[in-house]
Amino acid sequence: MGKERVSQQQKLEIMAFFASRPGAHALFWALLERLGEDFSQTVLSVQKTQITLKNPRVFACISLPRSALPPGKGAGILVSFGLPHQAESPRILRRAEPYPNRVTHHVLVTEKGEIDAELLSLLKAAYEFSLAKGRRGPGGGR
Repeated sequence: MGKERVSQQQKLEIMAFFASRPGAHALFWALLERLGEDFSQTVLSVQKTQITLKNPRVFACISLPRSALPPGKGAGILVSFGLPHQAESPRILRRAEPYPNRVTHHVLVTEKGEIDAELLSLLKAAYEFSLAKGRRGPGGGR
């Protein structure tokens, strides 16, 4: 899932989305590049407050942090994703369980090095969980 799979119109929408925080723009593209072929069915949707990643269901959202970033951190993106359970990591800022067997996690990314194997593993689990929700039978959702 790299830049080559994003339409010119979406690129313009993404630029507008990050206009107030240009440093966050680079983090978003770095994340997209790291997603790679494991996320081949991903489709982007740029909205007013977030960019959603779908397959065709939403499995992750990228937004701009509302609160102040830690000292020395000039840019950041908030990566949110859903899993059927609570993931354990000190990097998870918040969790919410909007309904049974669905826990939304929020991870702040302030530098490219934080787009690492741990974050990609969590996103891969969210991607697979989203795919499974559309299946009927064991392990599938509604």
